[in-house]
Amino acid sequence: MFLAQLQERGFPDPEEEYKFLRDRRFRFDFAWPLTNIAVEIEGGTFVQGRHVTGAGFSKDCVKYNLAARDGWRVYRFTTQMVKSGEGIAFLVDAWPLRLSAIRPNDDEAWDREIKFAEKVERARKKT
Repeated sequence: MFLAQLQERGFPDPEEEYKFLRDRRFRFDFAWPLTNIAVEIEGGTFVQGRHVTGAGFSKDCVKYNLAARDGWRVYRFTTQMVKSGEGIAFLVDAWPLRLSAIRPNDDEAWDREIKFAEKVERARKKT
């Protein structure tokens, strides 16, 4: 569902189940490695799923701390936030801010991201 929402709004294609550390099994649900942006969909938050158990929560803390240490910006949404559209709306608003996360000396990525940010801004003004 979230992937369809991204596509509907013209986001660049994300890497799905992206492994961001060589020596760990941690993966992001959706990631844009050129910009170090990731999205995690936290399922089972209201039905005692893995993310809300003691062990699951602890592992998630390690994962997100390692990601932050390595310069990733991780947006976390519950399944309910995806279904209601709150998650994609937040990402649309936050997306232009991520330009500061683009790795230096990657002119192609920078140009592509600037064009996309402009497109998102025009779409936001229309609504």
